[in-house]
Amino acid sequence: MQTVSEQEIRNAIRTILVPEHNLAMIHSSSGTFGFTDCVDIWKEEADRAGYTIALPTFSWSYCKSRMYHYKNTPAETGLLPELFRRQKNVIRGKNPIFSFAGYGVRAGELIAHPGETCWGKDTPFDYINNHDGLLIMFGVGCEYLTFYHHIEEMKLVPYHYFKTFDGRADYGEGFIDVAPKYHVRSLELPSGSDFSLVHNALEKENKMRIIRLGGGVIRVLKAREVYVLGCQLIERDPYVFLKDKKAYFAALNKSGLA
Repeated sequence: MQTVSEQEIRNAIRTILVPEHNLAMIHSSSGTFGFTDCVDIWKEEADRAGYTIALPTFSWSYCKSRMYHYKNTPAETGLLPELFRRQKNVIRGKNPIFSFAGYGVRAGELIAHPGETCWGKDTPFDYINNHDGLLIMFGVGCEYLTFYHHIEEMKLVPYHYFKTFDGRADYGEGFIDVAPKYHVRSLELPSGSDFSLVHNALEKENKMRIIRLGGGVIRVLKAREVYVLGCQLIERDPYVFLKDKKAYFAALNKSGLA
């Protein structure tokens, strides 16, 4: 691992936060750069560039515990989101499974989650798509881009289905009943996804900015371009993002669910 300096990280973030946009959703593994805590740099550079930024503070453990507290439930998406959500003037969304923490003038709008489902309409994914936002892979590969699942849900791919996770959540005024709907895949079928068609095509078309930092890579995509291409591919083939279509259909036919 090649450790980079604070100034090198700051310079890279300045390169990312271009003035043509003002929203960014960041997936991160800052340890890739040998520099685990760069929260203050992100906030300072977001202020300088007039950006609102959001990091995923997902808590899949809710699916088992069925309990969520917007302040006390830790982020299960790495160190940087966990440090970020605890910062002053950072606010966290309410979805018990797929919350985001946001910072900036539009943070409240970006992380608000009035939608009925985890990834679909009126979620942070929908907001960043409709407001010309950036998707930033800060030291992680595009296979970790959760935005792809937004496309799958919006297009209602046939290998996923909705499952409701009833539980309890506390948003600062005591626990209340909640029932988030999660667009899940069948655990009985080989329905894992592979979205490399999208990010490989965007890279080939020079629609993916690649920034080298130490021994790691930062990738920057426009949410709208990812969404449009993903939708086009699904419209041609609803099963295009299955990792192994042959295995899926063989298991589906054997199960008698076809």
